[in-house]
Amino acid sequence: MSAIAFSFAVFTVLTALPKLQVAPPQSSLNDSVPLSPMSITLTLSPFSNPQLPRSKSNVTAKILSTCDASNVTAEILLPQGIGVVSGSLKWQGCLKANVSSSFCTTIEIIEVGNWTVSARVRWYFTPDSWYGDIDRICIRAFNGRIEVAPAECIIHVVLP
Repeated sequence: MSAIAFSFAVFTVLTALPKLQVAPPQSSLNDSVPLSPMSITLTLSPFSNPQLPRSKSNVTAKILSTCDASNVTAEILLPQGIGVVSGSLKWQGCLKANVSSSFCTTIEIIEVGNWTVSARVRWYFTPDSWYGDIDRICIRAFNGRIEVAPAECIIHVVLP
């Protein structure tokens, strides 16, 4: 009989409690940030040879916008271990929606090391508001070899 009374008491307590409402997940800060209509992509041609330093490659920055955009600026940023042989590191112009534009420069490795080459594009659609994008390529030049990866170089430090 006590088991029935206990069960009835548990049932009464459970049905009297307010139902637990699970709130929908809060949107993150990034959900409220609009996606940029601008994109930039870096590509490298194969290096002239693995002999270091002075091995050369062509770097191309391709810019694309999903809408018409005027007064767009783009640039390729080189680290200290990589120099310009020819071409321009900057571009400025107008873009038509979904029609790409590109610019190219020839670079050379000056020093052995891990180097991140970056490219960025910006479109100021008001004096204080802009859209943009950035792309990075990692160039590892060492021991007569050159490796390229589509990301920023991450240097691993080994402690003694």
